[in-house]
Amino acid sequence: MATDYPKKGDDKKISLRNSNFERFDYDYAVKLKNDHPKIWKAGGNIRGNSAFKLYGRAINGDDAKSVLDWIKEREAWASRHFENGNQFNDDANINITNVAGIVAQIKWGVVGILGQKKMKKIINELMDKLELKDMEKSELNLEKRHIQKIEETDESIIIYYGKSESDVEMDDQQDEENPMDENPTEEPIDENPSVEDSNDDDDDYKKRSLEVEKRNFTLESIEVRSDENGKNRVEGYGSVFNKLSEDLGGFREMIMPGAFDSVLDNDVRLLFNHDQNYVLGRTTSGTLRLSVDENGLRYDAELPDTTFAKDLIKLMERGDINQSSFSFVIEEDSWGKMENGYPLRKIEKVKRLFDTAIVTYPAYPDAGVGLRSLEQFKMDEGIKKDVKDRKSEEIDLHRRSIASYKLKMAKLK
Repeated sequence: MATDYPKKGDDKKISLRNSNFERFDYDYAVKLKNDHPKIWKAGGNIRGNSAFKLYGRAINGDDAKSVLDWIKEREAWASRHFENGNQFNDDANINITNVAGIVAQIKWGVVGILGQKKMKKIINELMDKLELKDMEKSELNLEKRHIQKIEETDESIIIYYGKSESDVEMDDQQDEENPMDENPTEEPIDENPSVEDSNDDDDDYKKRSLEVEKRNFTLESIEVRSDENGKNRVEGYGSVFNKLSEDLGGFREMIMPGAFDSVLDNDVRLLFNHDQNYVLGRTTSGTLRLSVDENGLRYDAELPDTTFAKDLIKLMERGDINQSSFSFVIEEDSWGKMENGYPLRKIEKVKRLFDTAIVTYPAYPDAGVGLRSLEQFKMDEGIKKDVKDRKSEEIDLHRRSIASYKLKMAKLK
C-alpha cells in the first residue's frame, strides 16, 4: 500500500531511496567510527549514536517498524540540520571544536549543504591535523627515552628505546579502562524514539556544564516602560553582532549574524544577579521573548509585579544598573587574526542558551572553553613547524647515537 512518504518515488514507500536527502557513505562512516573515535565523539552523541546503528540496519534492508520510524525521523532531522557546517563555505579553520554538526550529519547518514565530497575533505583534513598532533606528542616522548641497544645488520640499523614515563602511565591507564571482561554490555538502542530531540534542560545543563561559557555586556538601547495593560517591561539587546569583545585573556571575540538562530526556542530565564530566586521572566511561560534582527539578539521581558522587580526598574532608569551577562554553549566557531595579528574568535553558532542575567557586578567572563579552543588554534598554526624542527632534532639524535655506539664498538675490537 502506498504511503505519502516523502511524496517521492513510484511506490512512495518509507525507504531511504525515497528520501529527499542524499545518503552519506556508510562505509566511510564506519571507518571514521572505528579509526578516529575522537572525531566520532565530536558531535551527535545524544541521539546520533543510536541513529547510526539504525542507519546500518536500514542500509542492510531491515524493514522493522523501529527502522521505518527512524527513516521518517531522519527526514525531519535532516530538514532541521541540513545547513550544519555552513561556516566552512568561508574557509573557516577546521578543528575538533567546530565539526560537531558535520559529524552529526554523518551519524544520521545525511549529506548536508556542503555536499559529500566537501564533508569528507573537512573530516580528512581534521584527521591529518590530529595525526600531526599525535606525532608531536610521540616525538616529545622520544626525547625523554634512552637508547637501550643498537643492532646493525647488512641492510639496516635497529635502535631500541626504553619506554618513557608517559608510556608507562598510558599502559596502566589502559589496563584500568579495559578489565578482563571481554563481553561488555552493549548500550541499548531506543527502538521507539520521538521525532523531536530530547529537551530535558536540567540534564542538558549538567551534561554541558564543562562547556558553558559566560560573557558580560553593557545593555544597549535599553528601554523600561509600561505596556497597554499596565505591565512593566524591559527591552534591549542582549548581544550585538560584529562587535569586538574585550580581551578575554589572549584573544578577542565577535558574535556573528545567525549565531542565535537555532536557540530562540530554548528554555531561557532572565534572572537578577544570577540568583534563581529572582526570576524576572522565562521564555516557556511567555514572559520573556527573544528575537534576532540585523543588530543582534533582542529581548523583551514582562517584569513581575514584585518588590525586587520594581526596585530594579528604578535602578535601571537611574543608570545604577546597566550590565548583564549570559551563559551559553558553542556549537561552531572559527579562528583567525585581527589586522594587528591578535587572535580573533568568531562565534558562528550557539548550541544552547541557558540564561540572561541583569547584574550589579558582572563577574569576569568565563572564557575557559574559548581559551582551550585558542590553544588548539595556536597548535594548528605552529604544529607543522614544530614537528619539522623536532624531526630534524630526532634525526640528529639518531646519527649522534649511532656514531657514538660505533665508536664504542671500534674500541672494543
